[in-house]
Amino acid sequence: MNVITEEKLKKHYRDNYKYDVTRQFREGNFFEQYWIKNRIEKIKKYITPSEKNILDLGCGTGEITKSIAKAFPDSDVVGIDISPWTIRKAKSYHLNAKNVEFLVGDAFNLKFRKNTFDIVISTEVIEHLLSPELIFDEVSRVLKKNGLFIICVPFKYHPIWQIESIRNLFSIDYKKESKEGGKHYEPFHRSYVLKDLLNVSDKFEYFSHCYAGLFTALIVVLKKSIS
Repeated sequence: MNVITEEKLKKHYRDNYKYDVTRQFREGNFFEQYWIKNRIEKIKKYITPSEKNILDLGCGTGEITKSIAKAFPDSDVVGIDISPWTIRKAKSYHLNAKNVEFLVGDAFNLKFRKNTFDIVISTEVIEHLLSPELIFDEVSRVLKKNGLFIICVPFKYHPIWQIESIRNLFSIDYKKESKEGGKHYEPFHRSYVLKDLLNVSDKFEYFSHCYAGLFTALIVVLKKSIS
């Protein structure tokens, strides 16, 4: 039996996963472009110019990272991803981004000091983890007191996550590349409702939530509740 472990998942996303969000945004169909843009706009509403240090955790090819940096030019935005391939892509796509830095990094072991960031963003990451509480611990460590953790995950009750033919509408690569061996293959994937994320860690308290992408995505904002 091929048992999925956190280490196997990390190896997969580090070495094999080749999902290019920036390409999807630029070349995808209407649904794909809307889905990405709408998530970005919803996330931006929770950020103000007073938040000077922002981390995008699992940034992929950097489309969200770049958009946040552009919207808040006086903030320093860092995007990290476990995949060297996606970070190379991010750097090549966003050469002119002035206040953004892209780094290869492991979300389970962040190379930042305690209380570094005002905001941590994580989109399309938590649903691929067996042990999300470990990520919550690291985010709590690097967030300043009362800092915000903005999480975007699939919304459990939307039919897109149950009906594969609907998912095909939302991605130019999904049908071809979502099977094992494909660049968009996901060994582990789950969807969430609000209470699922509220029960992950006692280091955060509820701040706000909303839905994005025609209710395909749940955005939950948590506030760090300990120093």
